[in-house]
Amino acid sequence: MKKLRKIVSLLLAVVMMMSLCVVVTADTVQTKDTEKGGSGTIYISDVTEGATYAVYKMLDLTYDSTTGSYTYTIASGWYEFFNSTYYDTTNNVKYVDITEVTVGNETVYYVTWNTDEVPVDTDTMQAFAAAAKSYATSNNISAISSDIVGSGYDALQFINLELGYYYVTSTVGSLIALNSTATTANIVDKNNKPTIEKYVAKKQHW
Repeated sequence: MKKLRKIVSLLLAVVMMMSLCVVVTADTVQTKDTEKGGSGTIYISDVTEGATYAVYKMLDLTYDSTTGSYTYTIASGWYEFFNSTYYDTTNNVKYVDITEVTVGNETVYYVTWNTDEVPVDTDTMQAFAAAAKSYATSNNISAISSDIVGSGYDALQFINLELGYYYVTSTVGSLIALNSTATTANIVDKNNKPTIEKYVAKKQHW
């Protein structure tokens, strides 16, 4: 099976920890138990009543406490997305650079954001999120979990997620990273527009 490894910098972990303060305790929260047995939570505020929110797992994550590194492998169905998604189709510029490494009998793919040709800004990340949504739809990728917001709720949280790299879709289009340092990711549903709340640090494996 084709696999991807990703090393996440401490900078990303710090950004994730800082995001914890976004949770507004006054929210009336609807909780969806994903029953995945993990410690991850995705918290969405300002949700829309009657809207369906779905969580897609793009990458699996394991943490090596000895080396302090985070290792990601591509979740089922997502390899071709990372391998063939282009920022600029005219000039064949991909969002990511992939380095193939053979470890024993296993082929490992290290992925780095293509910062030489692709900017890391809100517009670019929105386009990347839209590409992920399109890929999931056209390839019939199943969501890890989904839920419809009931009456009287202004926040929705998915709990007990395995740690990993997630895409959440509905009236939001955010790309979210959960790691063992900060296991809660927060999204604000901004006026039904796709948003990216977390960026991947430049020149880091991810």
